[in-house]
Amino acid sequence: MSSIRLWGLSSGDQFAQIVNHIRLLKDPTFIQSSGVARVEHGFEATITLRNTSNKTKALAILNRLLPEKFPTIQLEVDDAFLGVTTLVCPATLADDEITFEFVAHARDPPWLQADELLSVVAVHGLGGHGANTWTCSNPVAQMWIRDFLPQSFSNARVMTFGYESRVLSRSTGGIQEAAMQLLNGLMHRTGKEKVCSARGRISTTGYSVARSRSHQFLHRPLIFMAHSLGGLIVKAASVPVPGSCS
Repeated sequence: MSSIRLWGLSSGDQFAQIVNHIRLLKDPTFIQSSGVARVEHGFEATITLRNTSNKTKALAILNRLLPEKFPTIQLEVDDAFLGVTTLVCPATLADDEITFEFVAHARDPPWLQADELLSVVAVHGLGGHGANTWTCSNPVAQMWIRDFLPQSFSNARVMTFGYESRVLSRSTGGIQEAAMQLLNGLMHRTGKEKVCSARGRISTTGYSVARSRSHQFLHRPLIFMAHSLGGLIVKAASVPVPGSCS
């Protein structure tokens, strides 16, 4: 199993055309699952493939297909999943800005309702991958945070953060750098260029509070789901950054 991502799409229909074209060139099971999310400047999409050899073929097809079928649009394709990738985004959250306020010494997070507006950020661990870590292959290759999590939380914006974990495992400075990349990536997803410092310390539950520019969404949950080394990155992201905004 393997995944690739596309960004710079102008619509979900455009992505559907690309997927259908690939399936016509290959076979219906070549692409196992896929998803598209609205972001501030268009749409971002992910494709989950049956195996690694399919990824090589799909990249070759896309590199040939995109200039032919969509010559006026600058689409980008990769399989590294470095940085923040939006996998799912309800229309109500597509243009929402986030600033961070980590809860200090929180007891238990409030009970989450199935229709509650929230954001989830998955951060993989040592030797992991921004997409493949969260993908299962039995019986069909699916990324569970993209394909299954929204079934339980219909208004959740789901994102994944990828980084070079093998390099970071030997460097404390690298963990700090990845934490800044995480915060910058989240701000970029929501249209802000400057990183806001997190106040306090992250709670033992891993629950944090995000403030949005809309009073309707004030104090809606922002949940980090981290594994292994990813937990250290999230913890580092909760430390105030000198000179950043509050």
